[in-house]
Amino acid sequence: MDKNTLTQINKDQLCLQKASKTHIAELQLWFTSKQAVLTWAGPKLSFPAAEHEFFEQLTGGEYASFSLMMNKQLVGFGQYQIHPPFMHLGRLAINPHCRGLGLASILLNNLLDSGSMLSGVCRASLFVYADNNIAYQTYVKRGFKKTLLPSGVNKMEGCDFLTLRV
Repeated sequence: MDKNTLTQINKDQLCLQKASKTHIAELQLWFTSKQAVLTWAGPKLSFPAAEHEFFEQLTGGEYASFSLMMNKQLVGFGQYQIHPPFMHLGRLAINPHCRGLGLASILLNNLLDSGSMLSGVCRASLFVYADNNIAYQTYVKRGFKKTLLPSGVNKMEGCDFLTLRV
């Protein structure tokens, strides 16, 4: 899928759906180094990892996993978990061939809409590495603000905690 094709695509052709095992196998190919996996997913995912290990590490726990699809092509991925008062987002990624086209904002909006509608929670949170400039700018542009950690939330080294009222 090339960027010229994507710039002509109607946003109505994008849909958020539950991530499948096939989607997650494709997602794994987007990350080709230990540093890339760390920046994207944090320290709980290993690199390199066999496909089944990656799947188990990514989908284990309380996160719901979603794929942003366009014409049956995986263009984005993200997760959230509900911990009132927050819907906590994590591991958002855009297909490397599709970056720079505004899909991160679409993915983010779809995840926020889905999570808040299902849970009734009206505040979102996420961690982002302070040096991950592109991701940081995307979140701030959407309205996320750096916030002090609430009690009971563990700090992630090198990360800022951002929140948004949905």
